[in-house]
Order: sequence, then C-alpha cells, then structure tokens
Amino acid sequence: MTPPLPGHRSTRPASQRHEATWIALVFVIGIVSGLLALISMILPDIFGVLLVLAAFGGFIALHYFTWGRWLIRKTTPAAEAARQSPASPSVSGGEAVDE
Repeated sequence: MTPPLPGHRSTRPASQRHEATWIALVFVIGIVSGLLALISMILPDIFGVLLVLAAFGGFIALHYFTWGRWLIRKTTPAAEAARQSPASPSVSGGEAVDE
C-alpha cells in the first residue's frame, strides 16, 4: 500500500478502499483458472509444472506476508514518532555549537 500524499485524507472507509482490489483479484484468478483448464486439455502433464510453480509462489507469498507484517510493525512506531515530532534542526552528536 502506498502512503497517501501529504494533506490527503480518504473519505471512504477502509473496507470500500480495498473492495476494488478484491474484485479485480477474483476476476484475475477466474480468468487464469479458465486458461489453465484449457491448457490442461491440450497438455495433460502441465499439472506437475503448475504444482512446482504454485509451491514457488506459495514460498514467495509466505515470505511476503511474514516479513512484510514484521517490518510494518517495526517501522510504524518510528514513522509515527517522526510524524509527531516538530521539524527542528538537530546537532549531530549532541554537542553544542559555539558561534
């Protein structure tokens, strides 16, 4: 999910924002399933290849959700703190600057 532009707030609830994504995903899965059914009539040994591809896709999805969820939990508090802190210049190392 991409972050919104500064000052941009969505007026729709979260369930409606993701509704179009789920509808598109269902259509894509349906179309791909139909194409695979047609291909399997021509090439009956395609299921072995599809099984390997599905296992590889499952492995990628597992890592995406596992690492993605973990990293979101780790970075969200830091992003919230940065958003709430005032934008003031800081001196590195905590040393005072003499002028």
